[in-house]
Amino acid sequence: MQTTWAYISNYCVYSAMAVFALSFIAHAFETAFAVRTPENSDSTAGNLLVKTLDYKRTEKTARIATALMILAFLLLFAGVVARGISAEHVPWGNMYEFSITGALAFTGAYLAALRKYDLRWLGLFISIAALLTLGTAITLLYPCNCRDYFRRSLLTCKRGRWCLSLS
Repeated sequence: MQTTWAYISNYCVYSAMAVFALSFIAHAFETAFAVRTPENSDSTAGNLLVKTLDYKRTEKTARIATALMILAFLLLFAGVVARGISAEHVPWGNMYEFSITGALAFTGAYLAALRKYDLRWLGLFISIAALLTLGTAITLLYPCNCRDYFRRSLLTCKRGRWCLSLS
């Protein structure tokens, strides 16, 4: 039963990574095509060149990117809950669980703030940060299948310190 929940958690986290990658591509497309050409702006000191973002042209892409971010958040939420059920404790007991829970937290905070404020420009950075956090968690921080707990926790701790010093 516990291994079934662990597999469900892994599949959900991997799926969330794929959707975060698609969200990143959609946000990059949105930001790239929202840049307007510089225009002259009159001021008292003279003419200033102002470069702004025009999100009116990329409204549909922004909705797609936000929908993908919400889908990735839901998949990651399912992965964190499944991880908690499989490990039988709150999922921040090791660096892997802490990383996926942290990615869930800052993605959720972004989506909550997006409902109140116009922070679409931040979606590009949030999606790549979540993708890098999950990729690091899966490749470097995932607990290994060692025989004794001490070796396993020591290896995870060393990987976590390396990752912390890298960031």
